Amino acid sequence: MSQDLPAIVLKHLPPSIAPRDLRPISRSLFLHEPTKTTIFFKVASGRAVPQLIGEATGLEALNDAALGLVPKLYGFGYDGSDHRQACMITQWFEMHGSWRDKHHQRELGRKLAQMHTYREDAGHGGRFGFAVPTHCGATEQDNTWEDSWEVFFRDRRLGDLVHRIGDKAISQSWEKMKSKAVPLLLHEMSPMPKPVILHGDLWSGNVGLDSKTGSPVIYDPACYFGHNEADLGISHMFGGE
Repeated sequence: MSQDLPAIVLKHLPPSIAPRDLRPISRSLFLHEPTKTTIFFKVASGRAVPQLIGEATGLEALNDAALGLVPKLYGFGYDGSDHRQACMITQWFEMHGSWRDKHHQRELGRKLAQMHTYREDAGHGGRFGFAVPTHCGATEQDNTWEDSWEVFFRDRRLGDLVHRIGDKAISQSWEKMKSKAVPLLLHEMSPMPKPVILHGDLWSGNVGLDSKTGSPVIYDPACYFGHNEADLGISHMFGGE
């Protein structure tokens, strides 16, 4: 039903999804009748556009690494040449039940291990970072490419946050940590980390159980290529087991 869809969404629907085959479920959810797949769209304007770009680019990279673990990206594009408005069209997972039992946690672990497998053709060129900035919550992440995990985590994660806070005492303490603690923890790791695609915000609120397949899924990524244990660290801190 094309009259229920914003023009920007109609513009960027893939050829495989005809507007006449969509039945509205809610304002941003539609059922694709031929496949019984639920389609979700999100429209962003102004300063929210870079966050949507990062999410869409991340979903594309994650699907390349572990198809079925994250929503499929069906479409992304802009309203005009000024790129002041953008839309993203994805698969929607209907959640049901808990993924926290041992069976589903093992399945999630296997899928994450597959996602975290190093691939030379993944687009990182052996470096740590990402092609575009991504957002962890409302915080934009500095994904500038670096050749080493130590430099990336030091400057593009910890150092960038300290700089944004702008507190003199914290900055002074950070200079001491940067010269002593960071080299101690990250300089001589064995084995040395290789860049793999990360979800980037893998806390319990971004994990669910797809009612259609009965399998665990993850969503709302803040992707970059980094050390696989960075994902596990976030999951442990914020609701992991």
